[in-house]
Amino acid sequence: MMKGLQYLHSCTPAIIHGNLKPTNILIDSKQTVRLADFGLHKMVCTLQSDIQVAGILMHYILTGGIHPFGRSNSILMEDPSVLAPILHTTNCEANDLLTWMLEDVNNRPSIDQALR
Repeated sequence: MMKGLQYLHSCTPAIIHGNLKPTNILIDSKQTVRLADFGLHKMVCTLQSDIQVAGILMHYILTGGIHPFGRSNSILMEDPSVLAPILHTTNCEANDLLTWMLEDVNNRPSIDQALR
């Protein structure tokens, strides 16, 4: 997923997915991951919003399918800092990266930084 985002973000001009969610991540029989349904979302999206949603999806995957906000991201859109206490309960080594990807939009990593 992250490599797919890296490719989209490296295009000129950059392509913003804008609609990352589990149903838009396709995995074939060879375990090749493909991103679907990108660039058509009605909400105004940015490279940083793609990073934020990728962090939410990573949390979802690492916790075995637990979405930090139930079915709604609306609370996250209003105040991304509310995710911090939830991250510290996942007990995974990715907490620092997830926190970086999900908190302050002005301090969010690029896709290249997140992949390092």
